[in-house]
Amino acid sequence: MAFKGNPEDVLPDIIKAIKQKVDSKSTREFRIGRTSDLSRRMSEYNFDEIIDLYYTESDDRAKFVEGILIDNFEYDPKCANKRRDGGSFSKEYGNYVYLGIWY
Repeated sequence: MAFKGNPEDVLPDIIKAIKQKVDSKSTREFRIGRTSDLSRRMSEYNFDEIIDLYYTESDDRAKFVEGILIDNFEYDPKCANKRRDGGSFSKEYGNYVYLGIWY
């Protein structure tokens, strides 16, 4: 179930939840992103699992949370987000910030 509320209040718990998932030996790779349709996104990327981390009615809050999470995890060797290599925040409008996992 997704966290809701003020990003500053929930980000520490979201980061902790992500770390627990991605530090698992069974996690091969993961991606953080935004979407309005979790099922469609899971199918597009062929994730083995998708977790709705954060939900908001505000596009700005969703972008903010997505950015902070990518900044925190992009250097993890299992992370598929590579903004430092020329990528960027997702441009798709979406109220869900998710963690997609490949096992």
